[in-house]
Amino acid sequence: MAEHRNGNVKNATGKASGASNPYAINLENFSKRLKMLYSHWNEHDTDLWGASDALSIATPPTSEDLRYLKSSALNIWLLGYEFPETIMVFMKKQIHILCSQKKASLLDVVKRSAKEAVDVEVVMHVKPKNDDGAGLMDSIFHAINAQSKSNHRDGPVIGHIARETPEGKLLETWAEKLKHANYELSDVTNGFSNLFAVKDNIELTNVKKAAFLTSSVMRSFVVPRLEKIIDEEKKVSHSSLMDDTEKAILEPARIKSKAYEVLLKAQEAAISTLKSGNRLLLVKGPREKEMITALHFHLHNHIMVGNKKTKDVQFYVEVMDVVQTLGGGKRSAYDPDEIEEEQRERDRKNKINMDFQNFVNRAHDLWGQPQFKALDLEFDQPLRELGFHGVPHKASAFIVPTSSCLVELIETPFVVITLNEIEIVNLERVGLGQKNFDMTIVFKDFKRDVFRIDSIPSSSLDGIKEWLDTTDLKYYESRLNLNWRPILKTITDDPEKFIEDGGWEFLNMDISDSDSENSESDQGYEPSDVQSDSGSEDEDHDSESLVESEDDEEEDSEEDSEEDEGKTWEELEREASYADREKGDDSDSEVERTRRKMKAFGKARPPSKRPPGGSLPKRAKLR
Repeated sequence: MAEHRNGNVKNATGKASGASNPYAINLENFSKRLKMLYSHWNEHDTDLWGASDALSIATPPTSEDLRYLKSSALNIWLLGYEFPETIMVFMKKQIHILCSQKKASLLDVVKRSAKEAVDVEVVMHVKPKNDDGAGLMDSIFHAINAQSKSNHRDGPVIGHIARETPEGKLLETWAEKLKHANYELSDVTNGFSNLFAVKDNIELTNVKKAAFLTSSVMRSFVVPRLEKIIDEEKKVSHSSLMDDTEKAILEPARIKSKAYEVLLKAQEAAISTLKSGNRLLLVKGPREKEMITALHFHLHNHIMVGNKKTKDVQFYVEVMDVVQTLGGGKRSAYDPDEIEEEQRERDRKNKINMDFQNFVNRAHDLWGQPQFKALDLEFDQPLRELGFHGVPHKASAFIVPTSSCLVELIETPFVVITLNEIEIVNLERVGLGQKNFDMTIVFKDFKRDVFRIDSIPSSSLDGIKEWLDTTDLKYYESRLNLNWRPILKTITDDPEKFIEDGGWEFLNMDISDSDSENSESDQGYEPSDVQSDSGSEDEDHDSESLVESEDDEEEDSEEDSEEDEGKTWEELEREASYADREKGDDSDSEVERTRRKMKAFGKARPPSKRPPGGSLPKRAKLR
């Protein structure tokens, strides 16, 4: 029976075929391509077709192996179907076809079209079921010899596809007879290759459809399936994966319906875990400039997905294709293919976004029912214009605020932080000419580790401050990264003491700076390296300075150098510790000590660099 390879066929009258005859041949297409075959054969008779008097095409039986055969390609190109175990011999005035009764009944309709198109008679040779067809083959050879004599040729030249090995009893018998028929055989593979290279509009459309289908199945089915197999460390055979992929191609509606059923089940499972008072954040993202449209569920409690616990479940569809032009050249803005491709991409993106929006609307209608109203469920949407780049885990990502949370839903692990669980935000490493700064999020649950977003560009600082101002969150700035674990432990150990000491105000950089300035101004003015206003005092002591011993001068010089140099962080911390011991106040909280360090930071200066010799530089002492 003919193998069905083309769904866009017409019946014998040229109209679309009905369900009663699924194997009807498109006669209009047959006539057009038969003309192309004979025209190409006549035009390139010597250079591509080997000066053949007849073309012998023997199509082998069907096989489970995927094969690319010129004989099968000719069947599909000319007739729209593959006719296995069929022999076709094209001559200048006749076409001889040796096949079974069922195939002959299908091919019988082309007789009239062949006569009208190229004035060629189609002769059918019907092979009985248990016959090897040898007698029918002799009839074909007789017709070939008769044509050769009429053309006054010494011996006919038969064109055949040399690389295709005969398979099955029928084709083996034909090859053996052809070999002993005293014919000159010529390989015409190049002739068919050249003929098939030029594509008409129907073929171009089929090629585009095939490419789009292949790309879609790879992206939407094969790659996710492989990733899941690798993640779950399963063993799956190639054949089973191939079978599933074939089902996805042949029954895409079934695959989509299954995906939709999974999405509905996930929603039902998420809703069933809700309790009075557990908030469920839902974030939808029809993204204009993103490659995907996503629906992200952030749950209050963990659920099992496969063999892993998670609070985040995401469903997404890629809405844009990454297209790379062969050769790397830029394409014109007026290229019809480019315009068509962009329009198709826009239509696809709009359709996907509409599908997601319809699901959101249905979910809202469901949540409007009395049993769900008290849960206060709603979808949230990222505000891309307020987004900023940073490193929440190991890789840089684009973090985006929403009306009720801060999210990053592209790179895994995902980031979903609701604003009502945040106590304060501390912006660290701000100032000092830094190109980047860090954000530390302190949660209301002090037993929970802080969440850090590192390496945020300083250009995003003002935008983040403006966003924080629109929320009810308190934020601070500091020049250094703080060690938060001991700070949070101190707070949890004695929260009342923490409140009495001013709470988070030790993080206020403005207060720390003003305290530092006041402390320095209270010390008065101490001249260091400038000359005294009173010249007479210098003159009075000139004689004394001249007779001072060399040892005293060196000692005074070293003392002045040490006084001129700012104290390091370690020295300040040591002095504070000594002062605490003298006062007997070793019970100071970690917060107080941290606050003193922050205030002292304004006074501390880095030590001057020593010369290579290791000794301190000496300066002349003014008397």
